[in-house]
Amino acid sequence: MGRTNDVHEKRLFFKIQSIGTKYLPVFLEAFPDTPWIFVYREPVQIMMSQFAQGIERANCVHQLKDVPKYRIDAMKDDKKELDLLTPVEKCAMHLSLLCESAMQGLFESSMVGRPVNYENLVQNLIAHVIPDHFKITMTNEGEENILKVGSQYSKGRGTRHKEWKEDSIEKDRLATPEIREASKYFLQELYEKMEEERQNEYYGLVNDND
Repeated sequence: MGRTNDVHEKRLFFKIQSIGTKYLPVFLEAFPDTPWIFVYREPVQIMMSQFAQGIERANCVHQLKDVPKYRIDAMKDDKKELDLLTPVEKCAMHLSLLCESAMQGLFESSMVGRPVNYENLVQNLIAHVIPDHFKITMTNEGEENILKVGSQYSKGRGTRHKEWKEDSIEKDRLATPEIREASKYFLQELYEKMEEERQNEYYGLVNDND
């Protein structure tokens, strides 16, 4: 990641992997006035995305570390044990810890951070996030670039580079009862808090139901 050779550039954007959310306090201390967004998604949808290559191969299944004691105690109250979680539950818990870190960062950074729903992401980047939050004038060229990039699969590399297609309905159809239950138990409440924060703080964003 770095700047281009354009001497007129004044700003640099970073897209950080989800695991970087755990280090938000470091970023906020280093760049307290730098605007940032946290992109989140409906729980079942994000779980299904994680399992696109199979449950056992999903990174989220193997990333469950440093679970806070209060989360372990809360699970015990619900008759759940950390060591006995299924791979699906481990993934959901890992994602929930990332969301908790993001929520904490949003509260601590006041108006600098913004939660942005994955739904209508491209439209919101063009209409609100770039011009209103990052305070950058949205030009026709900028809009065209966002629309072009937004039409491609973000994780594509080389021959995997392909056109992005809406798959929410298919993900919802293929989700197993276990995935739905884990999503509800570990992630649904956090998703609703993100939605509430988004709607309270950023009225201009396109509503998912519009």
